[in-house]
Amino acid sequence: MLTLASHGVMAGEGDLGLPIGNMSLGLNISLDRKEYLQWEPVFVEATMTNHGKSGVRVVQFGGAGGDLLSLSYRCMSGKAMLAGMGKVVCVDMGAVRKMQLPTFQPRQKCVLWQDIRNRVDLRKAGQFKLDVIYDTTKFESVKGVWASILTSNEVEFEVVLPENEEDAKASGIVDKAVKNLKTPSLSNLYESNPELCRKILAETHSSRFAAVASFYLAQNIISDLEFHTSNKQKKLDEAIGYLEKCVQSDSSPYLKGLAKYYILQCKLDSEPKPSNDEVRKMSNSLIKEHPDTFAAMKAKEILDALK
Repeated sequence: MLTLASHGVMAGEGDLGLPIGNMSLGLNISLDRKEYLQWEPVFVEATMTNHGKSGVRVVQFGGAGGDLLSLSYRCMSGKAMLAGMGKVVCVDMGAVRKMQLPTFQPRQKCVLWQDIRNRVDLRKAGQFKLDVIYDTTKFESVKGVWASILTSNEVEFEVVLPENEEDAKASGIVDKAVKNLKTPSLSNLYESNPELCRKILAETHSSRFAAVASFYLAQNIISDLEFHTSNKQKKLDEAIGYLEKCVQSDSSPYLKGLAKYYILQCKLDSEPKPSNDEVRKMSNSLIKEHPDTFAAMKAKEILDALK
């Protein structure tokens, strides 16, 4: 069964940046854009790399099994710290001690993507700075586990009011939906609200918001397939249709890469399955067009499974 888990993947060797201080682990983040429309998702890719010469046992922050520990997103507007609005993650230390925690081998990477609008309040336009903190100090009592704090590089971005009439209309639809929320949480604003996505597609001609709406409608379908497998092929075909619309819309190159990867996964989960040659072609194309990304690493993982 195709699963989205926590949008994370472990990978092997790749291009490496410099380690932070004298630590063997390094944390790097990048954005899919530098400028976002109000209420447009802000996609962040976080990569943790073992720069050392020996394996490091870590509490995973992504991959199969879900998040045992969430990254902390620290976002600044001028000198003001924006309040995070993500859920608080509670960790059962006893369960952690019993788990077979992954070991980061030398030059190994762990990569995940996250829409930080689910974690940080970005209601207003303005200029922002963002970094990410990975804090495992609470695991000091777990024998053999790396327990320290990593801070990523800092990235800057801007949120602007839409100038295009259709973009403004779509942004207004989202703004109204947020104001109607019974709780202040923005968690899964698009993914958990398919009606909002359909409304954007039906009532506006905004290419950028159409990309977002289509992507999250597909995510909603794929997530639902983890629990409800009736009419599976019909749902997979529908998800592929939305993802293809995302690729064809005015989405960022990064989001196009994510959409292409999930198209590939949906096809691998379909009947009849694509031929190995077709899978290789799609995977190699994804790696070439979107290098050094979550999607490319997942494509390489698919290629390796064919060997």
